[in-house]
Amino acid sequence: MSLQFNYTHLSKLPLICTLAFVSFFATKVSAWGANGHRIVGAIAEHHLDADAKQQVSTILAGHSMARVSTWADEMRSSPDTFWQKQASPWHYINIDSAEEFTHQHFSAKEHKHDVKDAYTAILTAMKALRSPKTSQQQQQFYLRFLIHIIGDIHQPMHVGNAEDRGGNRIDVTFFREQTNLHRLWDTDLVESQKLSYSEYADFLCCVDTKAINKDLDIKKWLIESHHLAQDIYANTGEQVSYDYLFTYRPVMEQQLQRAGVRLAAVLNALYGQQ
Repeated sequence: MSLQFNYTHLSKLPLICTLAFVSFFATKVSAWGANGHRIVGAIAEHHLDADAKQQVSTILAGHSMARVSTWADEMRSSPDTFWQKQASPWHYINIDSAEEFTHQHFSAKEHKHDVKDAYTAILTAMKALRSPKTSQQQQQFYLRFLIHIIGDIHQPMHVGNAEDRGGNRIDVTFFREQTNLHRLWDTDLVESQKLSYSEYADFLCCVDTKAINKDLDIKKWLIESHHLAQDIYANTGEQVSYDYLFTYRPVMEQQLQRAGVRLAAVLNALYGQQ
C-alpha cells in the first residue's frame, strides 16, 4: 500500500533553535551516507522483539528498515516546501555546552512545525508514534524519520560546530582524494572498507542483547556524539590516511553499532514486549 503525506500545512516551521545552530544543510549532505544508514537499520531490525518487528513491518508496508533508512535524505529532492525549506533541522543539532544542554528541558509538541533540531524531532516522532490519534500515513512518516534521525545523531559531525557547518567547510584529503570533514565521516570511512551494507551489518551485529533495552537516554547519546566531534576536530589534519583509519575506524564502527542497538531499544519500548 502506497502511503502519501500532505506536508503543505508545515510551511510555517521555524528555523531557529534554542541551541545555537545554523542550517549547514544549505548544501545537501547526509549522515553516514546511504550504506551507513542501511547498516544502522539492518542492525536495529536484527534486535527487535517479535512484537516490535511485526508492528514496524506493518507500518512500513513490509519494507525493511534498511530500505527506508535513507528515505529522509532521498526526499530532499521533493519540491514540497517542507523538504526544501523546513526539514533540515530534523537531521542535526549543535550544542554549545554539554552541561547546559543536560539541564535544559524540552517537551514534545503536537505538530511538526515545533521541531527545532534532531533532539526535538526525536521527541516529536516518539510522541506521535505513541498516540492512538496518529493516522497510518503519519505513523509511516514519523517512523521513517525516527529510523533516519537516530542514525544521524550517531554520526559525530551531525552534533558538530555550527560555524563550519558540521565540518562541511573543513577541507580534507583522504588517501589523496579531496573531501571534507563531514563527508569523511558520512561516507568515506564507511566506503573505504569495501563492504556492502549487509556485510558490514553482519560484522557489527553481535551485541550483548541484555543491554539493548536499557539505554534510552537520548540526551546522553547527543552529548556523547558532541564529545566525539570535538575530539575529531582536534585530531583531523589536512591529510589523513592509514593512521587515521587505524584510530577512527573503531570509533566509526562503534557509532554505527550503537545507533542500531539504540534504535532497536527505542522501537522495542514503543512496540515490543517491554
